[in-house]
Amino acid sequence: MLSRQRHEIIQSLYYYAKSESDYLIDDKPTREEYDAQQIHLASLLEDLSSNDIIKIYKVQRRHCIHQNFVIILADRSHFCTCMLLINCGLICRHFWHVMAIDSEVFFHINLIPRCWYNNEKMEDFDLDEQLYMTNIGPAQSHDDHVPCPKLFPMREIAKIRRNDVFCPEVRRAVQKRRDYGETFNLARKAARCAVEVGGESLLRLKRSLHEWFAEEQRLAHTDDDDDKENFDPSQVKNPIEKRRKGRPPVKRFKSSVESSQTKSKKPTSQNKCGKCGDIRHYAPTCKK
Repeated sequence: MLSRQRHEIIQSLYYYAKSESDYLIDDKPTREEYDAQQIHLASLLEDLSSNDIIKIYKVQRRHCIHQNFVIILADRSHFCTCMLLINCGLICRHFWHVMAIDSEVFFHINLIPRCWYNNEKMEDFDLDEQLYMTNIGPAQSHDDHVPCPKLFPMREIAKIRRNDVFCPEVRRAVQKRRDYGETFNLARKAARCAVEVGGESLLRLKRSLHEWFAEEQRLAHTDDDDDKENFDPSQVKNPIEKRRKGRPPVKRFKSSVESSQTKSKKPTSQNKCGKCGDIRHYAPTCKK
């Protein structure tokens, strides 16, 4: 993703922009632009009031008829008709070009979703309190002459992005996968090198792994013993009962003793003769 973001910044050098004062711009695509992944400017302006919009730039590549529009909002966020920020979470080349020519256009680190950052970097600092950036450097939000809020609300973008799904639980799961991949890659390299060298190198690797595994088992048993000592029987509650689908059973389950007694009895037949009173046959078949 970092290489793609660098590519967008480099491509911004091949564009030129012009500020548009009229919001009702005819941005119907030409026949060659039907397959472009973009949205009409009028569709972006439907849910925005005139007070939320500061500027609109028409950005166009040199020697090309394809046009994009960048909307600068009052909360210092922006929209672009290429929708790269919404679809991929990347800052598009059109915004980088507008930022390069206008010192009142701000960039904030929260524009990039948190899922593209390593957890170690995210824990070092709070992204919400980071400074705004302009083409001349960082902008202090507490200064009176800098028209940017203290925090980056990003209200209009949040309406489309919805809530951040990269919650701490998902971040921990992703970190576990990353740690597993790095550890497995290192173990595979070590095993391959030790097998190729052989001799003392392979024995040293096996000895280290056995010692590590034995130490982990010892620590695991120690933790289990500590948990048993701190065990409180009064904290144990009844299991959660869940009602099953369908009609509940009305017959009780017989015990093993009742089942054996039932099997030992002689089976009684329901066939009884009406003439002689004997069982196992009817009156039409009676031979007496």
